[in-house]
Amino acid sequence: MTTTTTTAAATTTTATATTALTATTVLTATRPRQWAPAALTCVVVAAMVTMCASVLLFDSNTAAPSLRTHDATVWAPTTFAMRAHDRSAKHELAPRPSFVPVWPMPQTFQRSDDARARLQVDEKTLTLTTKIADTTTTIPTLEAAWAWYRDEVIFAKYRRVQSNSATTLGNSDASVPLVITVEDGSEAAPQLDTAESYELQVTQTSGIAIKAATVYGAVRALETLSQLIRFDTSTSSYAISHLPVVVTDSPRFAHRGLLIDTSRHFLAIPTILRALDSMAFAKLNVLHWHLSDEESFPLQSFSHPNLWNSAYSPVERYTQNELAFVVEYARVRGIRVMFELDVPGHAASWCVGEPSVCPSTTCRTPLNVANNYTFQVIQDVLEEVTGGGIRAQGLFPYDLLHLGGDEVDTRCWDSVPSVSQWLQDQQFSANDAYKYFVDRANAIARQLQRRPVMWVEVFEQFRDKLHPSTIVHVWKDKQSLAEVLAAGYHALLSNQHDWYLDHLATSWQNIYQNEPFDGIDDEEQQARVLGGEAAMWGETVDGSDFENTVWPRLAAFAERMWSVETLVDLEDAEIRIHHFRCVLLMRGVAAAPVSNQQARNAPPHYGSCIEQ
Repeated sequence: MTTTTTTAAATTTTATATTALTATTVLTATRPRQWAPAALTCVVVAAMVTMCASVLLFDSNTAAPSLRTHDATVWAPTTFAMRAHDRSAKHELAPRPSFVPVWPMPQTFQRSDDARARLQVDEKTLTLTTKIADTTTTIPTLEAAWAWYRDEVIFAKYRRVQSNSATTLGNSDASVPLVITVEDGSEAAPQLDTAESYELQVTQTSGIAIKAATVYGAVRALETLSQLIRFDTSTSSYAISHLPVVVTDSPRFAHRGLLIDTSRHFLAIPTILRALDSMAFAKLNVLHWHLSDEESFPLQSFSHPNLWNSAYSPVERYTQNELAFVVEYARVRGIRVMFELDVPGHAASWCVGEPSVCPSTTCRTPLNVANNYTFQVIQDVLEEVTGGGIRAQGLFPYDLLHLGGDEVDTRCWDSVPSVSQWLQDQQFSANDAYKYFVDRANAIARQLQRRPVMWVEVFEQFRDKLHPSTIVHVWKDKQSLAEVLAAGYHALLSNQHDWYLDHLATSWQNIYQNEPFDGIDDEEQQARVLGGEAAMWGETVDGSDFENTVWPRLAAFAERMWSVETLVDLEDAEIRIHHFRCVLLMRGVAAAPVSNQQARNAPPHYGSCIEQ
């Protein structure tokens, strides 16, 4: 047979008789640029405007994927009128590349060049079997994940669609096996070291087979599968084309997160659940929940019930039952939730319900370092959310616990007499007291079997004096990251100029080109970069514009975190991110246009939804 292999180095044709793939295109994430139109952006935008009102399909008569509207109009490499801006201008599409309809790009993707080689599937005939090694058994997490994909993601939209002959959707009697085999059947909450690798094979004869190291790797495979299944209006059926399909995949980084900030603007639980759904679509695996800050403390605490008195209103609060529901909802999607309790700065809201933890009524932050009760409150709250020191238990079972520590202005400690006297008694400078506070908070986290994460200012102040288990979260420039790694710490990256989503002028291209290893050549240091997060700070976002501020820019971040470092071609990425944005829209995610010069218009200030 003939196999076409495309890599960054060269394109070669190799004859082999040992593979089961016939006339197959083998694609890796290192393939070279294959598009070269002079006006690519405007052409893509015009095509996608029409595409996103239609269904993404494979044309059964061509090797390349096509875009077909409900009246069976097929977009092909041809001349067409501009639809988005200049209706009189015309452009020519370059030859269509070997298109990979999966975002983020898998490590290896193989499929046949024959689009007629297809497997018809529907929600009734796809039969799930789950195995641990060679033993068939029920795995509830995979049952739940597949039920979600089947009922809410893959087959929901066209359940009622009929063909021209009024044949009802899903009338096939042929059973199609979906067999998922995992090496480790543990359904415990995913952790930093949870493997997410998987292999996916689809053939006409054997159906769909998924092999994964863990349950959560299998969940990632289900997402890839969901993007391969397309609806065909001509037959009112779903199918996977270009068979056989073989995908071998694993993430580049272990921690791939989105930060949400529910102190500046409260986000309702349905908004957070939709965010988790959309994160799963891009194989993100951490929701960093910045729950409290200066403006509000909306978290319920049984040990200190007055803390949430600083919420914007009684309805803009999170009960512990709601938190538990969110965490479990995330777990089924392979997402862990990292809780952040930002101390000692960014905590003025604590003073409303617990005034004694603040230096004074007029100088409220940083929290009162001179009062042992301050640390008792911190310990009580953290015990509530971690299960009292049992690893992988509690409201937030993720091993990583974020304690903030950033932007601490210690002038209140010097100016409030009781705190100033305590500093003198301890022979502390204000900076010594800052270190004392950080050390006590981190010790509480470690006592509760959690690994503390702190913002980079803590490292800048204390360098090698931090506990070696501390993970430093870098929001400044790459030089800060290099210094953290050189000092021997593990790190997360969220550099503000490229990965802060509240910077509305930051484009998806900026995000995509932000390579974490730029300037870091030492492999041991690279290994200490655990991953990164795109940060959606809440000053100028609420439930009304959250999704179209985050998406599709978050997709660019997701691919940088998941796919290989050498995947850098913006022209190819632009084609694919337009496609993925339409996938998001079809799934009900309000992703903004890819070509936006600015993400969206912002609310005027932080505050209650009642006020805005």
